[in-house]
Amino acid sequence: HMEMPFMGTVSIDDFHYGTTAAVAGGTTCLLDFVIPGRGQSLVEAYKEWERKAVPKINCDIGFHMAVTWFGDQVLEEMGTLAKEYG
Repeated sequence: HMEMPFMGTVSIDDFHYGTTAAVAGGTTCLLDFVIPGRGQSLVEAYKEWERKAVPKINCDIGFHMAVTWFGDQVLEEMGTLAKEYG
């Protein structure tokens, strides 16, 4: 969990150090959570995580989405994320 917010703190490993450690251990792809805030657009949260990660990564990355709330917007954006962002 890179740069993951939790109970008012953020995990110590950022995308640079986390992916560097992954590569040192022989891992070539890291999957990390995207955790939207309550009421936040899933697409917006995905783009935010991508902006944080991409400048710092040293290996391939992918994201999986935490669904932190549900409504019509989330249902629609789940399709958008699958079709347009993979």
